[in-house]
Amino acid sequence: MKTIRDIPEDIKKIITPNSNIKKLSSVDLIASGYEWECPECGGWIVDNEIPEDRIVECSICRKKFEIGIINHAHEVVFVEV
Repeated sequence: MKTIRDIPEDIKKIITPNSNIKKLSSVDLIASGYEWECPECGGWIVDNEIPEDRIVECSICRKKFEIGIINHAHEVVFVEV
């Protein structure tokens, strides 16, 4: 696992701009929804959860679609501090 010492100094300034902040041993990440683009009208839709039947409806054109692959937008990398 990489540590904070392995991160270049210019990047450290971006991710830890204030070194006086108390560092915690763990954090909770909370997802805020699932985004998708309607293939019919191009609308950008945000749903709060994945429906059990895996069918979503566009709130703009009202077309329904089956959910395909579910991807996470960002990979989170934890470093030791």
